[in-house]
Amino acid sequence: MIRLILYVTLLVISDNAQASLSPKLERFIKGINTDDLQGGAIAIISKGEVVYKNTFGHQKNSSNPITEHTLFSLASCSKYVSATAVALIADKGLVDLDKKIHLNYLEHDVNLKNILGHTTGYNFTGNKEVEQGLPRAQVLRKLRLQKPSCKPGKCYFYSNATFSLVDDALHTQGSNFADAIDILRKALKTNEIQIMPLKSLNNFAYPHKKYESGASQAMQFPPYYPKIVPASAGVFASINAMIELLKLQMGHRPDLISQKMLDQLYCPYILNHDLEKWGDGWPGLSANDMKSYYGLGVRRLEAKNHKGKDLIFHSGTISGVNTFIGFIPSEDVGIIVVLNQNSLFPIKTGVRLWEEFLK
Repeated sequence: MIRLILYVTLLVISDNAQASLSPKLERFIKGINTDDLQGGAIAIISKGEVVYKNTFGHQKNSSNPITEHTLFSLASCSKYVSATAVALIADKGLVDLDKKIHLNYLEHDVNLKNILGHTTGYNFTGNKEVEQGLPRAQVLRKLRLQKPSCKPGKCYFYSNATFSLVDDALHTQGSNFADAIDILRKALKTNEIQIMPLKSLNNFAYPHKKYESGASQAMQFPPYYPKIVPASAGVFASINAMIELLKLQMGHRPDLISQKMLDQLYCPYILNHDLEKWGDGWPGLSANDMKSYYGLGVRRLEAKNHKGKDLIFHSGTISGVNTFIGFIPSEDVGIIVVLNQNSLFPIKTGVRLWEEFLK
């Protein structure tokens, strides 16, 4: 009965947006298959309207169905949310993205753009230390012992440790990360974007380990990342909240944030070689066919033979969690996929949407 109710809701949404649904989008939606997944939620936005929304599976083992209000750990998609929150308060003049600041953990002064864009100059992820459960102060002391590979803004190294310095940088300008998230929540009129400690676990998608047999088992919560590097991998949100965030990111909330500020988020600040680490599986393209950039809390992919059809996105994975959020600006279409198990389904689904519009 629950699945039937959810399906009827999906049909109502699709009917309301039918006029704007392109054949490519219709074909893509028909190809979505969530069978055998522990639990998750998917939403597609086209021209500012939700044209598809589906929740499926369970929050913990086989109990409590996922709903549109269920909170998911966003893993590294937290960076997408964190950067949006910082951009929002920067657009209000509360912080300056370009102001040089001194942090005791770093040899050179940096600005918020360096932190949000992984260009502090340090080749230190901090992942090993975080996964060992070391306290945040200890992880940052380890960072302090590192030598920079370049001056800020001159080289790129993806790092959960340095991105988490967002909070420290905001403190130097009279703000903090928790306040930025709160301002974002209020702007989007939702309580379903949270950081630790969570207000309640009554509607939370626990991470799961999936076995080859098809069985899955709920894992211990919370993992270390949300506690130690909250801006990097510690944001939790429902599919409804992420829909409102994606509408903002896609430029459909000019009442909340200026296009000029959004352009700063998406600007391809620095070329990177992350694609080479991810292997095959991209939409009929090799790493040589694409260019990979990082903006501020977002990735930007450019297909060399498809000028103007860039993909702006972020994916995320920590143990028992996989997520994807992204959009194609030229097509004004975006997608969110959140899953409470280890699976390539979110990023493959997000990239498959891009593939439809590259044909």
